Amino acid sequence: TGPCPVRRSSSAADHPAHIGIAGESQKWSTDARHTKVHGLNGEKRRTPPLEFKVIDEMSLKWYKTTLAGREVRYSAAFHAIKGTPFVGEKQPVEIKLYFPTDQQVEDWGIPEFERDGLSTWRFQPQPRLGRTGLANRNYYAVSYPSTMSTNREGASTLGPGTVRLQTVQRSAESFNRAVYQPVTITVPQIQIDSKPLPPGAPDGFENAIGQFEVDVHAAETELREGDPISLSMSVTGIGNLDTLKPPAPLDPEGWKLYDASSTERGEERREMWGSVEFRQYMRPLRLQQQVPPFRFVYFDPAKEAYDIVLTEAIP
Repeated sequence: TGPCPVRRSSSAADHPAHIGIAGESQKWSTDARHTKVHGLNGEKRRTPPLEFKVIDEMSLKWYKTTLAGREVRYSAAFHAIKGTPFVGEKQPVEIKLYFPTDQQVEDWGIPEFERDGLSTWRFQPQPRLGRTGLANRNYYAVSYPSTMSTNREGASTLGPGTVRLQTVQRSAESFNRAVYQPVTITVPQIQIDSKPLPPGAPDGFENAIGQFEVDVHAAETELREGDPISLSMSVTGIGNLDTLKPPAPLDPEGWKLYDASSTERGEERREMWGSVEFRQYMRPLRLQQQVPPFRFVYFDPAKEAYDIVLTEAIP
């Protein structure tokens, strides 16, 4: 029992998320049929939904600090697209900072933060600053995006955190000379409540959560007796790419399988979308006419259902 396998090649669209201010707080999602249609080898494919979250301006919490003897008002918070994800589900998260534009900031800093029951990559400021008007004042809108996933069911916490800004102040005592003055911004803690994956996972499900496609190909298929065949396997999509287990052959009978290796991912681990490459060696134990199809089982949190990718056999 379980979902029927579908045959797919490697193609997946980016799945960005945006968090911003508007007059009403709610989560939005564009339907796939309204997004761009891409062509791949003559095949039309739809992009996945684009999620973004709108923050109610009235829900922002404001804090005060002092710079050059003056009181400075700012807002800072962690924001996650989903407050109740599935355990292990990767999702966008960011720190959003609103800081007055009448302050000159030389360096927006790298946040430091605590976490409990979840994994997240580092936060770093986007190079382009936004501007917005809030409470009759102009503010820089600074985003520090990242991604996160919970490691357990129930409550997990992100934060509190701090961001050390380097500001430039003018000193009247030093003939208006520019003086660097650091200021530490506090980001309060948020709680994420994870729900368990549904029962009924198909055989072969390991830990893949997201939306994925798989491509398997062999550089060489004509071998001498006893030689192993080398397969390149690519899993592309949106989800927990850094912890994926490799696809497995549908029928390994008559083959000796060696442990698959994966390429290490770098800064792209901060992104929702990407790909991970596996190298699989397998040696035929008898004459084989083809390399068997490979099977990959994952849980799709958007559908709240398990799915199976089945590749084509390689002659």
